[in-house]
Amino acid sequence: MNAPRTFAATLAIALLATTACDDPARAVAPSSADASADASADALAKDRDLDIAISTWPKQVLAEFETELEAATKTSERIVDVQWRFPDGTLAQGSTIRHVFEREGVTAVLVRATTETGRVLQRQVSLKVTPGIAALGTVLSGVVPGGLHTCAIDAVAQLYCWGYNGNGTLGDGTRQHRYSPVQIGGSLSVSQVATGVGHSCLLTDAGAAYCWGKNESGQLGDGTTVDRDVPTPVLGGLTFTSIDVGNTHSCAVTAAGLAYCWGSNSLGQLGTGALSTEERQPALVAGGLAFSIVRSGYTHTCALQQTTGFAYCWGSNSVGQIGNGAGGNSITDKVTIPTLVSGGNVYTQLDVGASHSCAVAANPSGKTWCWGWNGNGQLGLSTGEVCRTTLPCARTPQKLPSNMKLAAITAGSRHTCGVTGAGDAYCWGGNAYGEVGDGTTVDRSAPTLIPNLQFKSIRAGRYFTCGVMLDNTARCWGYNYFGMLGVGDDVNRLTPTPVPNLTF
Repeated sequence: MNAPRTFAATLAIALLATTACDDPARAVAPSSADASADASADALAKDRDLDIAISTWPKQVLAEFETELEAATKTSERIVDVQWRFPDGTLAQGSTIRHVFEREGVTAVLVRATTETGRVLQRQVSLKVTPGIAALGTVLSGVVPGGLHTCAIDAVAQLYCWGYNGNGTLGDGTRQHRYSPVQIGGSLSVSQVATGVGHSCLLTDAGAAYCWGKNESGQLGDGTTVDRDVPTPVLGGLTFTSIDVGNTHSCAVTAAGLAYCWGSNSLGQLGTGALSTEERQPALVAGGLAFSIVRSGYTHTCALQQTTGFAYCWGSNSVGQIGNGAGGNSITDKVTIPTLVSGGNVYTQLDVGASHSCAVAANPSGKTWCWGWNGNGQLGLSTGEVCRTTLPCARTPQKLPSNMKLAAITAGSRHTCGVTGAGDAYCWGGNAYGEVGDGTTVDRSAPTLIPNLQFKSIRAGRYFTCGVMLDNTARCWGYNYFGMLGVGDDVNRLTPTPVPNLTF
């Protein structure tokens, strides 16, 4: 149900180093067009009480995202002129300017400042440009909300969880609910974490899978149905590149693109081609398709094919969530093997909610399509179709009429959110607890902008949502009865609220 977070993304979005180079050997000479100014600058650069500080907003520079850069002296002197030269050849003037860095990586910016007394200083400043929001893709960085709990991997690769803990859901070795983040995982080097309704799974840097929490259907993959309150190895010795968990099942993809699932299979959600009560360790998904990602909902699963970008789904089809134009007639409608989603769209992003799915298309780029249950407007548009006589639904993908272009999508229990390449976040669907984040408890059947905030990532859980801001801090909002917002209490929040002491 919730896409995992990669440690690769954690490294890529580390805090920006914006240090001015104090080594005179690295100072860059001024233009030859002004020889007298050159001599003056060379002399004044040796004056140790004169220096300039460069700051940015956001703190980290994202590729293809407009960054504000500001220069100020470290003395009391006022700057009267600042000139900026960028590696792409563009020039800018002013103490505060805006610039878009097209590519990630370490880049050098030449800054020349003149103070009110005529003193000149020129520095070459190294900036670390991290991948843009679109490049982060479906594997989103940040906080990962589940059913009644939340997990996250912070900027230094430490795993934290908080919220409901009745079945060992948090993995901290206790059954005590936590209203603030608590570290788990011990010595494990964690690269991904995925949260479901009552259990969670992680991947280590080496691709080994561990799960913990509720296990009544074998969804932990350890060969038992015993709940676990600490991360427990998944059987089979497989290594994975991506993992996701739903209600009572889990799925993962190997480097070769083979998908494996385990847990409950009463509605075919494991995709093995046959029904079974449960599978207590990873079972190979039928069909021989190679997938790039797999996403688990309550009782259905979807994946993107590696080479084509086509979406495939399997499992429950009681409200059209398979997206193949069929089903939706009975609570027992189901598909037991990966089945092509109708429409022939090529997708770059995909996520699965309780009983609906949404994806971002490659062409037109950024356009959003959703299918399945629409009882709370979670598809982002009105549908005239009904499933099982009375339930609003869509049996095939429907394109949202909104002009927004999303870089990434996330589906919760009955609401959906997305973030644009510029960091604007939109949510829609069920909003009884404020999970849409617009300050109300009114369901929204169309994408609704979260005002005055910009995000790097946003993730939808059961009845709540979390996101990582452009300054690498976390915020959560919505249902909070067990403290899953991580703000230290059990009070619901209708707007994004800071999670203390977490940095990504």
